[in-house]
Amino acid sequence: MPSNKWTDPQTIIAAFALIAAIYIGIVQNSINEDLKNLQDVVEIVATPGQKEKVLDSQAPFATVPIVALQNVGTVNIYLKGYFFNDSKYSANGTVLAKSSNIYHIDLPTNGTSKVSIELYYEDSLGRKWITNISATRNPVATTSPIAIASWNVSNVKRKEVTAFPEFQ
Repeated sequence: MPSNKWTDPQTIIAAFALIAAIYIGIVQNSINEDLKNLQDVVEIVATPGQKEKVLDSQAPFATVPIVALQNVGTVNIYLKGYFFNDSKYSANGTVLAKSSNIYHIDLPTNGTSKVSIELYYEDSLGRKWITNISATRNPVATTSPIAIASWNVSNVKRKEVTAFPEFQ
């Protein structure tokens, strides 16, 4: 009696093996895509800080508050510029290499208590990003002659954009 090739156990097993191989391939491609996306992370962290600044011969040094920007992602970042309380500043393509250097933005010392910074940058893959940073000055006790204002700094998660203003 001739056997039907569609009911033959070997054919059925081969069909299941083919379906399983296709499913495993689809799942593996999805895993590979997720791993690829994890390798190209763009992230800037903004933190408050202080730095010594040269003023003039009468008061040669002063400590000024800053926002320190650090690249904690996995690709290099090129800072194009930023808006500081609606005033435009160029960063001239300054490179923030992966976890190595820091870019400083001076905070005001004139009594201003809140600032906003809109930071524009590009990663080494050519993608353009924007991050919004805000800084709020904490009240300072005036009893200390060397009181330095501290600032709370926060940044909103970056957002990919298609274009940004010219910074020259």
